[in-house]
Amino acid sequence: MFLGQDDPNGWQMVPGAHVYDNLINTLEYNGYEEGKNLFVFYYNWLDSIDSSAKKLHDFINDIAKNSPTGKVNIIGHSMGGLVARGCLEEKYGENCLVDKMVTVGSPHLGVPEAYGAWEGGEIWKKGFVNRVALEIFLNIKRQLGETRKETVREIAPSTKDFLPIFSYLKINDGQVIQFSPDDYPQNNLLANWAPFSIFPETTPYVIYGKNQPTLRWLTITKDLSWIDRVLGNWEYGKPVEKGYESNGEDGGDGTVSVLSAYPEASLSAFGFELGHREIVSEDEAISKIMGELDLESTSGADFQEDAQDYLAFYLHSPAHLEVANLPKDDVFLGEDDGKLKLIIIANPQVDKEYSVNVVGDEKGEYTLTVGQISDEQSNWDDYRGLTNPGEKDTFLIRFNPDTNQERLKDVQVLAGELPLNELIESLRVEMDQNSLLVQKLDNLKNLIPINLEKSWEYIYQIRNLTASLYKSGRINSDIQKVNSQLDSIAVYLKALAQNKPRVLAGKEAELNFRDAQEIVDNLAVVSYSDIEHLGEEFSLPAAFDFSLAQKSLKESSGDSYPAYLSARQGYFLGRNSKVLIQ
Repeated sequence: MFLGQDDPNGWQMVPGAHVYDNLINTLEYNGYEEGKNLFVFYYNWLDSIDSSAKKLHDFINDIAKNSPTGKVNIIGHSMGGLVARGCLEEKYGENCLVDKMVTVGSPHLGVPEAYGAWEGGEIWKKGFVNRVALEIFLNIKRQLGETRKETVREIAPSTKDFLPIFSYLKINDGQVIQFSPDDYPQNNLLANWAPFSIFPETTPYVIYGKNQPTLRWLTITKDLSWIDRVLGNWEYGKPVEKGYESNGEDGGDGTVSVLSAYPEASLSAFGFELGHREIVSEDEAISKIMGELDLESTSGADFQEDAQDYLAFYLHSPAHLEVANLPKDDVFLGEDDGKLKLIIIANPQVDKEYSVNVVGDEKGEYTLTVGQISDEQSNWDDYRGLTNPGEKDTFLIRFNPDTNQERLKDVQVLAGELPLNELIESLRVEMDQNSLLVQKLDNLKNLIPINLEKSWEYIYQIRNLTASLYKSGRINSDIQKVNSQLDSIAVYLKALAQNKPRVLAGKEAELNFRDAQEIVDNLAVVSYSDIEHLGEEFSLPAAFDFSLAQKSLKESSGDSYPAYLSARQGYFLGRNSKVLIQ
C-alpha cells in the first residue's frame, strides 16, 4: 500500500495488485457494502505492527458502534493477520471488539526472509507486491552515504517484527544453531504476545498454505568480507545457502511455514496446498473463509492476475511532475501539497514512450528517480537538473522489456541548458580548487558532441582520478558527494549512448566482461586486516563502489551493447574501489 493523495493519513493498495478482488467480490455477493458494513483497513506497512495494531484497535472501536452486535469480524492476510492479532493486546485499554478473527497465511512466529532485510538490507520476499513496494521506498528514501541496511531500519521498522522466534540458522556442517539472544536477532513483539486462548471473547481461525517449497533454513558464515564488515552487515552471520522445505510444519505456502502460520495446536485451522497469494484469492480457500463467517461462497468469478512489471517516477523537490496519456487503471498518483511527486505504473505498455515533464516550483536542484521493477530484478536511475519556477524539462522515457530497464530516449528543455551541461558546470565550480579536475571537466564538455560512449567512459576516468586525489589529500571535498555528482552526469551519458548503439567488434564484449570480473574477484578476496587501518572516509565509499560494481556485472550478461556498457561500468567502479583501499 502507498500513501494516498486524497487522504494524507490514508494508504492505498499497490497498483496492479488484485489479490483481494475475489475475496471482496464474494463479500459483496453476501450483501456487504464497502464503507457501510464492509471496511478495508489500509495501514502503513512500513511502520511497526504495534503502531498499526493500535490504529486498527481505534478503527474497530469506531465502526463497531454501528454493528448490530457491537462487534466486528476480521479477515487478515499475511501481515494483516499480525496487525489484527496485535489489536487484541490488553495494553490498548478496553477490549478489542472482535467476534471472529480469520488469519490467512500470517507469520505468527516470523519468517526467515526478514533476516536478509534486517541484517543485510537484502530484499528476498517472494510476495511480489511487497517486494515492489519495499524496493520503491528503499530507493526514493535512501540518503547519501547510507547503507541499505540502515535505510531498511530507518524507514521500515516493521521488518524487525517479522524476524522468526524459532531456530532457523545453521552453520556450515549443517548443525542447527539453537535460538538464543546471543545467536539471533530478537523479535520482542512476537515473543511477548500472549496465546490466543487468553482472549475468550474472540474466536480465532487459521488458514495456511502447505506443501509448497518454503524458506526454512539459512546456512551462515561468520567469516565476513571486508565489504560486509565496513557496511556493518550480518552481525549474526552471512547467509551462504538457503534451505527450503515442502513437507510438514517446515513446509508452507512458499512464504510462510506451517510452523509460523499455525502456531498453536489448540486453534481451529485448515490447510490448503496453495501458495501465499492463492490462499486468499482461490475459490476453495475463500469458500472456507466464508464458511467460518457463516456466509455463502461464490465460484467462477473473473480474477485478474497481479502485475508483473512496474515503472515508477519519483521527483524530489523543488518541482512537480506532469505526465500525459497515463493509463486509466493500475496506476498510482502520489501528491504532496497538491503537487504530483510519485507515479507508479503497473504493467507498463511495451515500447510506449512516456513524456515526463519536470516543472519547477522553486529555484534549485531536482532529482527525477526512474525505476523499473520486475519479479527478478530492479533498475534505478537518478536524473538531476536545475530548475526555476515555471521552467519545464521533458524526459522521454521508454520501457525496455528486452533489458528489463527503462530507457531515456531524449531530454528536451524549454528554457536554459540541458541538465547535463548544468550539472557539469555546477561540478566545475565546486572543483575550482583543483586545476587538473577543472581541465578534465572542460575536456568532457568538448568530448560530448563527438562521442557519447567515450564521454561516458571519461566520466569514470575522472571518478578514478578524484578518488586518487582524495586518497592522497590533494582535495578535501566530500568524496561521496562528488561521486554522486559524477554519477548523475554518467547516467545521462550512458542513457544517450544506448540510443546510438554501436556494433561490438569480435570478442569485445567477452573480453570486457572478463576484465571487469577479474577486478571484482580480486577485490572480493582482500582481507579486512589489510584495510582495517583505513578510516571510514575511505573504506565506506570503497564498499559502496564495490557493491555497485557487483550489481553492474549482474546486469552485463550477453553480448548486447547495454550489457557491454554495464560490464564496463563494473570495471571502472571496481577500479575506483581499488584506489580507495590501496
